Amino acid sequence: MVVRRSMIAALLIAGALLSAYASGSSGGGFVHGVLMRGQVVRAAPTETIICIWRADGAAPGRIFIIYRYLDPGSEGADFIREDVGTAEVIELVDMHFARVRVISGDVKKHDIVERAADENDTMFRRFI
Repeated sequence: MVVRRSMIAALLIAGALLSAYASGSSGGGFVHGVLMRGQVVRAAPTETIICIWRADGAAPGRIFIIYRYLDPGSEGADFIREDVGTAEVIELVDMHFARVRVISGDVKKHDIVERAADENDTMFRRFI
């Protein structure tokens, strides 16, 4: 009886996690908007494009922090976050992509982007 309850509980938890993943990967939601943040998808000398959901604050003039995780090289050690630059949104390409101007740093494809904190933005403060 106890094993059966544990199995049911595990299935319910797995279902909830899969549901959250599915809603997050299909156009935003909690996973993309809060956990994943965004990513640099093009870092060329002439233009930089980020994938960041519009509801997560991608708007012209918005500043984003760009960072990457460094592998410490030793097994079991935590990855190290390294802030590598900042960028300003200059144009929304569509609901998921924005063209940015790199303000500072050495930005590379696959770097992670995160909206810079704005003390006037209550929607953003709700998640931090």
